[in-house]
Amino acid sequence: EKARDLDPHSPVSLTVLGHLHLAAHDPGKAGEAYAQAVRLSVESELAIYGMMNSCGGEHAKREALALIREELKRQTIFGDELIAYRGVAGEVLPPDELLANLQEALDARPDLWQTWSAVALQLMDMNRLEESADVLDRAVVRFPMLPKLRFDLAHVRHLQGNAAAAKEGLQKVLEINA
Repeated sequence: EKARDLDPHSPVSLTVLGHLHLAAHDPGKAGEAYAQAVRLSVESELAIYGMMNSCGGEHAKREALALIREELKRQTIFGDELIAYRGVAGEVLPPDELLANLQEALDARPDLWQTWSAVALQLMDMNRLEESADVLDRAVVRFPMLPKLRFDLAHVRHLQGNAAAAKEGLQKVLEINA
């Protein structure tokens, strides 16, 4: 608490405080600390995961997800937090609702490769492979030197039964990483 008082704008001290409250079996105070950390910086993935772990039921988890989603919209983000959001939201939200949220993020921030990846992975999880491949094809055009997107596309091609395209995609991943 002293560290938080010394630097009240540090999400790290609030995240640690949340961990300590959670370890002391006080999920209410833990959730408050994690929520404050997320409000300061939604890039704090540990605070995102901690906040979700401190929630007692589905209603509380939906409220926490709503806070994370609002902060993703409000704050300047760099992308990795969208992957964290997808991970925690996938345990609570129905697949179509999560896809709509991720698509909204892609519409708002097409400049982040992570928004493309999150949408494509969600479509893949929903077994909507053609749509996932289409998103990844467009992402690869936009971000041609990003191995992760090409790897995801190769995975979709494999799931579609197109071994030749999957192999070609993985070879491109290796070329980029060389």
